[in-house]
Amino acid sequence: MAFANSLKCGTCSKGIASDEHVFSCLTCEKIMHLDKCAGLSKTAVMAIKEIGANLSLYCNQCVDTGKKDLFVKIASKEISTEAIKAEFTEVKSAVQELKSAVRETFDKTEDAVENRSSHFETLNDSMKDLKKTFAQVVKKPQTIATPPTVISDSMGIRLRGVPECNSEDALQRERYELEQVDKIFKFLRVNCTVTGVRRLGKRVPEQNKIRTIIVNVSNPEDKRLILLSAKNMKNYSCKVFIDRELTKIELDKENASLKRRRELIESGVLIQNLRMRNLKLQQKVGDEWKPVPDHDNDT
Repeated sequence: MAFANSLKCGTCSKGIASDEHVFSCLTCEKIMHLDKCAGLSKTAVMAIKEIGANLSLYCNQCVDTGKKDLFVKIASKEISTEAIKAEFTEVKSAVQELKSAVRETFDKTEDAVENRSSHFETLNDSMKDLKKTFAQVVKKPQTIATPPTVISDSMGIRLRGVPECNSEDALQRERYELEQVDKIFKFLRVNCTVTGVRRLGKRVPEQNKIRTIIVNVSNPEDKRLILLSAKNMKNYSCKVFIDRELTKIELDKENASLKRRRELIESGVLIQNLRMRNLKLQQKVGDEWKPVPDHDNDT
């Protein structure tokens, strides 16, 4: 079969001369050299030429890719065009489902990333606010307040005015102190366990001076009840004052106020016009109680 010189071989892409032997692939319908590109001998080519009308010729590419087998099946009606279309539709649907699944996964991932990003932005804003607050606190002058006096539970109860025992026997004096303390606590109707009793200062019988008693109890709650009930001692058989044990600083303040009180009494001030309130000495002037200035503040 002769063709124009403008034709090119589908295999080697070279021009086809009018006197060359060629064939057309039934599958892809490309025209190719029969002897040069098919690799057939001249004898085989001449045989094909003689019986070409009864042969089905395919190019090597269609054979290798399987197009030839599919074409033969369709031509022999082993597989119908409708079956191919149905299979193609099924494949297309599967591809579409895969695309949808990929898109859904991508959208979920994108939403998760956006939510996490929003969370980090919120944390970042909170950190900025915290830094600003901290900077303001650091810049603001700090006023350190003087802490109040802390009274430990281990500190005792102070009893003033309890008569002393004149015995020279220390054991007898200790027994007397315990009896007096027990009598006072029974009067206040507080049942507690006393863990220690001691008098403050050195015993000097000649001076006839009543020393303060410090009492320790085992339970802080009992100590609280005793201090709350101290106001009832005004009905006791003798004048006894109950308050908490003072710290060293408080005791120095009280002693200074008592010293000032003695000085005022010696100078002629009536004792009923003097009183102690919160470790401070007060003097009655007219109908008012006014604080007595310290020596350093006297003019």
